[in-house]
Amino acid sequence: METRPCKESENRQMTYKEEFIEFLIACDALRFGEFELKSGRIAPYSINTGMFDTGSKIQQLGEFYAKAIQEYYPDEFDGIY
Repeated sequence: METRPCKESENRQMTYKEEFIEFLIACDALRFGEFELKSGRIAPYSINTGMFDTGSKIQQLGEFYAKAIQEYYPDEFDGIY
């Protein structure tokens, strides 16, 4: 799945966080609106993880997780169980 360049600046490289948002949109997993949570609170968006329905989408999702882990736990991360 290929991401589109950022519209604000064609010269700037997108961050992995921006690429992740583009990925969610491309997978039709990110929805905006009013969503009632189990707690009764209203959320302005929803992420439907059921839309990660192919091996390539799951692989891409894993790559985003790996980038986040590298950023937040650069020296002290052993693994996910």
